[in-house]
Amino acid sequence: MLRQVLVPLDGSSLAETALSYAAQITEKSGTIQLIIVLATADKFFVPTSNSVKKIDEQMVGARQYLAGITKQLKTNYGVSVNTKVKVGDPAQTIAEAAQSKQVDAIVMSTHGRSGMSKVIFGSVTQKILQLTPCPIFIIPGRQVAKTTKPLATRLRPATN
Repeated sequence: MLRQVLVPLDGSSLAETALSYAAQITEKSGTIQLIIVLATADKFFVPTSNSVKKIDEQMVGARQYLAGITKQLKTNYGVSVNTKVKVGDPAQTIAEAAQSKQVDAIVMSTHGRSGMSKVIFGSVTQKILQLTPCPIFIIPGRQVAKTTKPLATRLRPATN
């Protein structure tokens, strides 16, 4: 069992599949660190008044989303949860969060991109693998069943 686990989320059902895995490998006295990174268009992003307003709105939405996830994790698994919303390059920001929080592992799902979309968009997972020295548990996107169930149903603890 691990004490500190980082789970990057993007608001998608696919990303949320990592939550139950993270909860199962985190000690009861441990903490799950949730992070959402609002990606900037590029590394030379220059904020304007419109873009700052849009980012502020996205941050409010991300915090509300993480509050709901936190409640479900605490209710269903009894684990402590910390949350963070950041703006920047997703891979770099996630790697920096892993280092600053000294996490034991990162648990994340892939988006299952292949071919040209992977070449064009890159792979956040691949970049994190290169930037982070801690273990990374990767939940393959292609193995995730599509679901329309509410979040509370998807986050039920696994029964053996």
